[in-house]
Amino acid sequence: MKKYPVEVKGYNGYGVLSFYKSIDTTRKEPIQVFNVVGDFSPLKNGDKVTLKVSESYVDELKSDGLKA
Repeated sequence: MKKYPVEVKGYNGYGVLSFYKSIDTTRKEPIQVFNVVGDFSPLKNGDKVTLKVSESYVDELKSDGLKA
C-alpha cells in the first residue's frame, strides 16, 4: 500500500476511491495493482472497503520470479 496507495476523496456520503497512484507503470503495459471486492461507491463515514491484489499483477510478479 505504501508503494501503490489507494486514496479516498470526497466527503461523507460522496466519497470515492482513487486508484490513480495504484497503477504499476514500470511494466510494459500499465497494470492495476488492486481490485475492490463488492460495492464501494459512494462512500460514507464508517464504510469498510476490501481491496484484493489483482490476479494480473500477481501473475506479472510471478513471471518476474517473485513469490506471491
